[in-house]
Amino acid sequence: MTDAEWKDMASAPRDGTIFDVLCRSKDNVEIVVPGLKFAHAPMDKTRLILWGTTNFLSPYLTPLGWKPRGGV
Repeated sequence: MTDAEWKDMASAPRDGTIFDVLCRSKDNVEIVVPGLKFAHAPMDKTRLILWGTTNFLSPYLTPLGWKPRGGV
């Protein structure tokens, strides 16, 4: 997988579209978190957070880029 496949997080869709996110851990390990979308934060409907099928993205992971599910 090349860096060119990942788009800047600022351009990630905020309409409920599900996408994959490339993240970096506090230990400097890069991982892909599949199946995230932007959704309203619990108890704060003015803020959007990255949300998965069971929970929100860990605060220990820093999102680096996104790409649509299934590639390109």
